[in-house]
Amino acid sequence: MLRGVYNSVEDIDLFIGMTLEKPSDENNLAGDTFLCLIGDQFARQKWGDRYFYDLGYQKGSFDLGNI
Repeated sequence: MLRGVYNSVEDIDLFIGMTLEKPSDENNLAGDTFLCLIGDQFARQKWGDRYFYDLGYQKGSFDLGNI
């Protein structure tokens, strides 16, 4: 499929490769690489957001006691 577009496997863009990756489990919608990167990105966004709903008791976090 990509052989006509790319000269080498090394040239394939990560996003294109991930979208065409076959899932290792029939219940998954994405392949292992895509799932890993999606999970990593979500975790970084969650831990980087001090207002995320389950990350209370941090400096600057939302606190119902201060309303």
